[in-house]
Amino acid sequence: MNKIAVIGNRIKTMEEEEFIKNSLSDFEILGFLPDDDKIREFDREGLPPYPDLSTAPPSLFKIVEKLFSK
Repeated sequence: MNKIAVIGNRIKTMEEEEFIKNSLSDFEILGFLPDDDKIREFDREGLPPYPDLSTAPPSLFKIVEKLFSK
């Protein structure tokens, strides 16, 4: 059986989070990742988005924790 979950990406405002939650209320929402200009810059340079995990947003760790606890 397949299960679909949602991760909101490039989120700039709480309103965007609420829109996703309301629009996709039938799905499990794993979390939201903020919009970050540094990620686009690293991507253009062929670098990983978080070369040092201490710079990763806390929401990323919460999402990973949810994924691996299933």
